[in-house]
Amino acid sequence: MNKDLHAIKELMTGCAEMGAANLMKSLQPKSDDLTQNEAFEKFGQGWVRDCVKRELIKGKRKGPAKNSPIYYSKAELMSVRNAEKVARLGVFSNIVI
Repeated sequence: MNKDLHAIKELMTGCAEMGAANLMKSLQPKSDDLTQNEAFEKFGQGWVRDCVKRELIKGKRKGPAKNSPIYYSKAELMSVRNAEKVARLGVFSNIVI
């Protein structure tokens, strides 16, 4: 039971953080941008690359050059991370859409 409560608490905290990130994105769009290196540091290089490969997120270049930095949305990364937690916990496993 404690394990379930801990997982639910973690999920709710993640959702609150994601909501705050989306609010900041609407108020200050630049605050949502993470460079590729920042995204790797915060979320893990392997996980970010896997999400890009599975087309769950997409980076955007800010300049026209091939070596322009790639930016990711912090809110989008958090959204995918929370969706994976929900799927892992089976929260919606009995719901048919």
